[in-house]
Amino acid sequence: MVIHGCPDLLFEQKSWIALNTGSFLFRNCQWSLDLLDAWAPMGPKRPIREEAGKILTVNLKGRPAIEADDQSALIYLLISKQKEWMDKVFVENSYFLHGYWVGLVDRYEEMMEKYHLGLGDERWPFVTHFGNKGHTLSL
Repeated sequence: MVIHGCPDLLFEQKSWIALNTGSFLFRNCQWSLDLLDAWAPMGPKRPIREEAGKILTVNLKGRPAIEADDQSALIYLLISKQKEWMDKVFVENSYFLHGYWVGLVDRYEEMMEKYHLGLGDERWPFVTHFGNKGHTLSL
C-alpha cells in the first residue's frame, strides 16, 4: 500500500490526521483483502462504529469525540498492529498522490506553463479528485 501522510505524525505523535485516506494505492492481493477486512468493521453501517469512535478518540492525538471514520480507523490499525501491517505500507510524503480540483482549477494554465506532468508535488498531483456531497470522480 502507498498512502500519503507524515511518518512523524503517524508513529511519533499518533495523530488522527497522520494519513490521508482520500486516495491510496494497493495491489489486488490477499494482503490487501485482509487489510480491508480488518479495516471495514469500523466503517459506516457497522454496529461497532460508535464504540470504535471512542477507542479512536482515546488513542489518537487531537481526535474529536465522534463516531469512527475511515482515516482514524486505518491510522489506529496501522499503529496498533505495526508488525502485522506496516511491512507492506509505504507512507509517501514527498509526492502528492491526490489533489482536490478546487485548489487546482484556477492554476491549471500556470501549471501547464511552468511544470511537467508526473512531478507529483503540489504543482501536479498523481490524481485529481472531484468530490461532491460524498461522491468522488477521480481522473
